[in-house]
Amino acid sequence: MNAQLAKKPNLDIKTSIAGLERTMDMMCEVSQKSPSVFLQAFQPLRMPDTTRKIIEKAIETNLPKSFACGMIVSSLNPIAIFTDPEQVAEMKPQDI
Repeated sequence: MNAQLAKKPNLDIKTSIAGLERTMDMMCEVSQKSPSVFLQAFQPLRMPDTTRKIIEKAIETNLPKSFACGMIVSSLNPIAIFTDPEQVAEMKPQDI
């Protein structure tokens, strides 16, 4: 969107963002409740470490052979993030 506005400053973006109202409302609501947006971080779901390890182990034993990355999310909080180090160098909070 920024690139389009840089080329045409008088561009009406309503048609480009039509249908995204609900998503944008949710993003605004989340940014008001969570500092992770401003810290460029993510806040994992709070749970006992043993429970998280059980979930991670269950997923890791069933990962397909050709796998780049994946994530289990509850509501808006990540529970577990899985990456293949050969395909994904690092998962940044912006990616998540």
